[in-house]
Amino acid sequence: MKMRLARRFLSVLIAVVLAVSTAFALPSAVRQGSALSPQAMYERAETLAYYVRTLHIDSGRNDNPLLTAYQKLTGSGETLSANRLRRALIDLFAADDGNFETFLDTMLDCYDPYSNLFTWEEYESAYPDSEDYTGIGFTYHACGPFLAVTTVYADSPAGKAGVRPGDRIVKIAGQDLRALTDDERDALMEQYRGVEFPFSVLRAGETELLSFCITPGEVAVPFIEYELLENGAGILAINRFEGDLFATDLAAAIDAFRAADIGALVIDLRNNPGGGVTQLLTALDAFVPEKDTLLFTELHRGKRTPHFSSGGGYDPGEIYILVGGGTASSAEIFAGVMTDLGLAVTVGSETYGKGRGQSGFAFGEEILMLSVSEVELPVTGCYDGAGLTPDIPVEDGGAVFTLASLEPLSVKTAVSAASSSSAILALEQRLFLTGFLFEEPDGVFDAATEDALAGLYAVLGRQASKTASPAALSALAELTARMDGAALPAGEDAVLEAVCARIGAHDAA
Repeated sequence: MKMRLARRFLSVLIAVVLAVSTAFALPSAVRQGSALSPQAMYERAETLAYYVRTLHIDSGRNDNPLLTAYQKLTGSGETLSANRLRRALIDLFAADDGNFETFLDTMLDCYDPYSNLFTWEEYESAYPDSEDYTGIGFTYHACGPFLAVTTVYADSPAGKAGVRPGDRIVKIAGQDLRALTDDERDALMEQYRGVEFPFSVLRAGETELLSFCITPGEVAVPFIEYELLENGAGILAINRFEGDLFATDLAAAIDAFRAADIGALVIDLRNNPGGGVTQLLTALDAFVPEKDTLLFTELHRGKRTPHFSSGGGYDPGEIYILVGGGTASSAEIFAGVMTDLGLAVTVGSETYGKGRGQSGFAFGEEILMLSVSEVELPVTGCYDGAGLTPDIPVEDGGAVFTLASLEPLSVKTAVSAASSSSAILALEQRLFLTGFLFEEPDGVFDAATEDALAGLYAVLGRQASKTASPAALSALAELTARMDGAALPAGEDAVLEAVCARIGAHDAA
C-alpha cells in the first residue's frame, strides 16, 4: 500500500494525460474491493495484464506482464508455465492480501512511472474538470524530513491565513516530522487531508516556528493568471492546462495584452504538470500565426496522429517561456512546439521529460491510467525521459543542498561551548539546516545554540543538555543526511529577473 500511495502522489504531480476516455467496464466479479478471494485477486490481476499487454505503448501482444511482474517481485528468473504461475500467484495473494496491491503496482512499474490505478476521488483530484475544489489551497513537495510549500492559491484558506511558498512544514497536529520516517510523514499528511489542519512551518528570516490551524474551504485554482509589467511587457502564468474556462481565461488575458500594446510576453510554465490535449491545442492556436502548421504528433502502436494549427495566433513581438524541472507533459509540449517553430525563447532549467500521454479506463471501482501514446515534436522529435534544454539556461535561485557543503563533523566527540569554533560551526550548520537554530551559524556556542540543542533533544525524546553528545550528534547527522539533494526554498526569482533584464536591454538598444 505504501508503494501505491507514493505512486499516486507522483501521478498527481506529473502524470497528466493528453487524452482521457473511460471504457472497457469490467464484469461485476471484479467489483468486490477488499473482499476479493485469492482466486478473484488472480482474475483481477489477469485482467490488468490484458489491459497492459493490449494497450500500453511499450507492451507487445506476446508479452506476459503476469510473469514479468512475478519475476520482478520475487527476484526469481524462473520461467513458469501458465498453470504454475497461476498457482504461485494465488498462493502469494493468500499468504498476505497486501501482496495483491504490491503485485499490481509492480506490474505497472515494469512499464513506466505514469501508469497507475486511481480511486474515483483520486482521479478527480488529479484531473479536475473545473478550477474549484474544497481543501486547504497549497501544493507541496518533500524536502528532506519536511514538506515544503510549493504554491499557495491567494484566495484559498491557506492564502488567507498567510502561508507562503517556501515555508517548510515542521509539525502536523503537534507531531514533529523530524522524528518520523518518510512513510510516517506522508501517512500523517494523508490523515489530515480534507479536515482541519493544524501545522507549524519554518520560514526564512523568522526567529521561531509559525503555527497555523486551517479549516478546509472553497479553493479556486487559477489555471491562468496574468499581469502587466512596468517595462511594457506582460506575464502570463499557465499553471495547468485544465479547466472548463481555460479558453475564456486565456482569451481575456490576450485581450488585455493587446489593449496594453505590450512589446514582449513572458509565459511562465514552471511547476506546470501538464493537462488535457484540448487546452494544449487551444493555447498553441492562440500563439501560432500560420494555419496548418504541424504542432506535434501522437505516436500510438503503428499509428501517427498529427495535430495542426488553426492559424491567426497573437504575436506580441517577443515571447519568452519560463521552464524548469516541474514543467512536464503538456507544458513541455507547448514550450517545445513554440521553440521548434521559432516563435519563442525558453529560459530556465531542463524540463521534467514526460513525453507520453495517458488514457483512462474503467477498472472495476477504480480508474486505470495507461501510457498509450508518445509525443513527437516537429523538430526536436521524441524527448520522453530526457527533458527539454532551455535556449537560455538560468538557475531558478533555489539551492540544492549537498552534505559536502557543510563543515565536517565528528560524531564521536561531544560538542560544547569549550569545543573549537570549527566543531561548533559544524554543529550549528546542521541545527540551522534542520530547523532548530534560527540564527545564522557563527561558530559561537551561545544561548541560541543552547536553545537549538534543546529543541533537538526534545525531538529525540531525551533530557536537554548544553552539550551535544555523540548519540545526539549521530541522530543529527542522520537527520541532516535526509536533506542531501533536497531543493531549498528560493529567494529572488532569478529566471524572471534574467528575462526582464533581457527585455530591458532590448528596449534600451
